[in-house]
Amino acid sequence: MERLYTLIVDIPKQILVVLLVVTGLFAYPALSVRLDSSVDSLLPGNDPERHYYAGVRQVFDSDELGIVGLIADNVYTQEVLHKIKRLAQAIAQVEGVEKVLSLTNAPDPAASSVKQIPLISEIPTTPAALAAVQAKLADQPI
Repeated sequence: MERLYTLIVDIPKQILVVLLVVTGLFAYPALSVRLDSSVDSLLPGNDPERHYYAGVRQVFDSDELGIVGLIADNVYTQEVLHKIKRLAQAIAQVEGVEKVLSLTNAPDPAASSVKQIPLISEIPTTPAALAAVQAKLADQPI
């Protein structure tokens, strides 16, 4: 080991040049490395999840999609619906967010009008109205 130390001390510039050349030789192939961070490249071609992913991309026109979930014992309460509405509004304010779709602002697919009618136009305040919203959403295919 002492011979190596002596060599380094005796000819430091030549050792440095050799190390730079060796580093360059090993680093050169890294120039052609390309990163593909899409989920599509991670899934096998015949995987059912890949087909599901393709369907999601088709529905949302992009794979740049984020999903935020809210865990609640019962979604059909006034407090939870207000929380969902506040979250959707807050997320919509984040820079770069193009569109936010939530239970409180989603269009009603059953409504047959040119103007999109929200699925829930107002958050219900009575238990009967909350039950009506729950029944309405239970009938929706979405």
